[in-house]
Amino acid sequence: MFEPGKSGNPAGRPKGAQNKTTLAAKQAFQNAFDDLGGVQALVTWATDNPTEFYRQYSKLIPQDVNASVEGLTIQIVKHSDVA
Repeated sequence: MFEPGKSGNPAGRPKGAQNKTTLAAKQAFQNAFDDLGGVQALVTWATDNPTEFYRQYSKLIPQDVNASVEGLTIQIVKHSDVA
């Protein structure tokens, strides 16, 4: 029986390593993207559907941004995180 917080493999998977299912799913999406025409097909779709393209693209932009400007630290917080 395992103790709480202890696994059967103390070495475990390296931090940040993805499991085989995640890697297989990402590869399947990459293959589908390529079979559907790749970047050129995405450009064509984006041209015909700019609102949806920007909606999807905005989800790829990091939500939390920390920046230092002349010694000042600025933190941008998502609206939903503001109390």
